[in-house]
Amino acid sequence: MSRRARMEQTRTQVFDAARSCFRELGFQASTIAAIARRAGVSVGTVHLHFGDKQNLVAAAFHQDLEDVLASAWATLDPQAPAIDQLLHPARLLYTWYAASPELARDLLSSALFLNGPGGDGFDDQVLRFVARQALVIERGQATGELRTDVPAALGAQGFFADYFLTLVSGLRGHLPGVDEQLQLLEALTRARLEAR
Repeated sequence: MSRRARMEQTRTQVFDAARSCFRELGFQASTIAAIARRAGVSVGTVHLHFGDKQNLVAAAFHQDLEDVLASAWATLDPQAPAIDQLLHPARLLYTWYAASPELARDLLSSALFLNGPGGDGFDDQVLRFVARQALVIERGQATGELRTDVPAALGAQGFFADYFLTLVSGLRGHLPGVDEQLQLLEALTRARLEAR
């Protein structure tokens, strides 16, 4: 095995161990030492691959969200009404967050204001999500389902703001479940974008 392949294998081991620790122990109790032990590597190896716990958290969070979004885009029905298409990825994301709300709060708060590569990855993810939703809005405008007086990019940014506000309300316990989050997001989306 090449040096590059061994490094990638070690990085994957550390990454998987971190995700496992975060889920089982929680964010606060998951130390670099615990992650290193679980991965079967030294603490220095963890630092070599990820720098610090914040960057490791960001990498784990980013990958989990990438997996959820890949599933959302793969299962999106392009024949569904535009509002349903907009809500589809939100449903999967809310469900993912609801599976471990305490961990989700920790991961989100850690990754949200992270600078450097970890934060850049999160920013890129948001921009791609918004761009994808803007395409759905453009198609909905072309079919007459959605308002045409709202630029698609602006509508997608507004949708993300509503999605995020609803997510935070759910994680803080103000909305009791995924269905309630989706109901609120749908109402906000219809008020913002639906053709009248």
